[in-house]
Amino acid sequence: MKKVDVILLNLFSLIVSISFAQWTSVGAPDFTSTNAAEITLELKQNGNPVVAFRSNGTDSIYAMEYVANNWIQLASSVTPAAAYQPQITLDQNDIPHVIYRNINDSIFIKKWNGTTWENFGSATGYVNKGNNALLKFNSLNEPFVAFSNYSVFGGKCSVMNLNGGVWNYYISTFVTNFQAVQLDFNIASDNTVYVIAQNSNGGVVSVYKPNGSIWSLVGPTANIANGIANFPKITIGPANIPYIFYGDNSVNGAATVRKWNGVDWELVGNQGFSVTSIGFSDLKIVNGIPTVIFQNGSSQVMQFENGIWSTYGNILGLGNSHALAIRNDNTVFAAYNNAYNGYKLNVKKFCTSETSQATNAICQGQIYSFGNQTLNTAGSYSEVFSNSDGCDSLVNLSLTILPTYSLNQSITLCDGESLQIGNSNYTQSGNYQTILTSQGGCDSTIYTQLTIVSPVLTSEQQTICEGDYFVYNGDTLTSEADYEYMYQAQNGCDSTHIVQLTIENALTPIIAQVDGILSTSTVGDNFQWIDCNGNLPITGALSNEFTPINDGDYAVEVTNNQCTWLSDCYTFSTVSLPQNNDDEIYFVYPNPASTFLTLDAPQGKNITSISLMDQLGRVLEVMSNTTTTFDLLNLESGAYFLTILEATTEETILKFQVVK
Repeated sequence: MKKVDVILLNLFSLIVSISFAQWTSVGAPDFTSTNAAEITLELKQNGNPVVAFRSNGTDSIYAMEYVANNWIQLASSVTPAAAYQPQITLDQNDIPHVIYRNINDSIFIKKWNGTTWENFGSATGYVNKGNNALLKFNSLNEPFVAFSNYSVFGGKCSVMNLNGGVWNYYISTFVTNFQAVQLDFNIASDNTVYVIAQNSNGGVVSVYKPNGSIWSLVGPTANIANGIANFPKITIGPANIPYIFYGDNSVNGAATVRKWNGVDWELVGNQGFSVTSIGFSDLKIVNGIPTVIFQNGSSQVMQFENGIWSTYGNILGLGNSHALAIRNDNTVFAAYNNAYNGYKLNVKKFCTSETSQATNAICQGQIYSFGNQTLNTAGSYSEVFSNSDGCDSLVNLSLTILPTYSLNQSITLCDGESLQIGNSNYTQSGNYQTILTSQGGCDSTIYTQLTIVSPVLTSEQQTICEGDYFVYNGDTLTSEADYEYMYQAQNGCDSTHIVQLTIENALTPIIAQVDGILSTSTVGDNFQWIDCNGNLPITGALSNEFTPINDGDYAVEVTNNQCTWLSDCYTFSTVSLPQNNDDEIYFVYPNPASTFLTLDAPQGKNITSISLMDQLGRVLEVMSNTTTTFDLLNLESGAYFLTILEATTEETILKFQVVK
């Protein structure tokens, strides 16, 4: 099999990227129809953000989820009546819950059932009066509520959990022995509950956690901030280490973050790292790195990395309510209300976008889709793309047009060979068109004129005499047979030459004497009589008969098919010996004969054998010395001989004809 290889250019694509980070809107900016206050933000496990907020126009509570690139409102509202301090929380099954305080300061929780908001827990509220209510679920999906309890304890902080459908105080009736004007709480992965509270008397903050049957301070003092602090937040970092965030009035209300080192609350970076005092804020841990959002003249996100606090991406805008959420892949989401557009709600995520330089190629005649552009001409193009996260990237494309190729070829093959082009296999003469596709995808056409050449077969006939030989191609041939020889012809294909060798069988010419004439019945093309005395050819004696002039020994050479055979010497004595009487002469009758032949032999002859021979001298039958009648039924028409041998070794040959 012969194979044709066609080398084609491959399409290629090379992208060199330059990354940059930015805050990108999740859905449309300013997506609420009214202004939004007291914003909270959570992320479902599939990454969809959900928010809850209070409308400053109606004081109603609303919840929305981002689904399929749109913000969808969950029912008309969580509560149509006036309510305050909403907070949205997802349980371990991603079911949204909203906790809020109604106009009578009673605390309620609503659970989303997929269609409407239904009561979660007591429909009449947990306590008669409460403030700063927060809802969390531990790893066992058990709900906990922390709030400033005004019903019995004058605003002291309490924590309750739902057990058997009944809300009970957790650990003890209250956490703090002072009025908690602001508070936050969180639950570690080991289900330890941490509470941070601001004392109405002096504005100092303290952190508590359960210790047996009581709530104990976390740290050596009740005044973590060493002064007045506002907007305290607490979250749990790696290894269940608590982190707290607050506006530290000892540094003009600027942002400060601390973490628990097991002995004391140590600073994370500088104390008061924001430029000015902060407003409503939030704290989360991103991949082990503290990240905060707050109002600092504008809505700003900062992150602690490499030992310093620095702005995380560009400035969000200006707002007075903020929330943070962290997706499982550590993507940061931020929510705030836009002061420049009626304090409508915005949610943004931190994108890592790219400016990319791309080089690509298409085949001639093809169309390349590049964003919203349809290209079929080489050149430089630019397009802005949004990835699955909604982050924009700029791609600068250099497009090359690759030519298609065609190849004309004429190929000759020997019979039995095949031609493979791509996946096509050709075995017969004809004109073929084969389309090949390179790894790059460009089609190339091969036009093939294929000729299949039949093998060459030649032969020759040679005849040699028995005992002789014939030499061909260096081989000495001695047997009658057909000999095959392979060779390459001028067309390049293997060809066969046959030598048909025939062997001419050896003959023994027979000489008979009749009336002074010697003759041979052996068939031949040429004859030459020989004088055995000196073995010299007799001039002019060139036929099958010869009349000797003198007595002597004579032989005859018979040439047939270029083979020459020499008879035995025959003693001719007709000239010197007297003629025999008829009684001493052998003869046969009838002659010619058709069915039988009778031999008449002289009396007194001691015959030892009688042989029947054909005209080629071949012995057909040896008969008894007493046979006188011979059956001729199996003989064809022609000349035959009876050779009679006597005990004196005298030989007599009688010729007769068979006619059918």
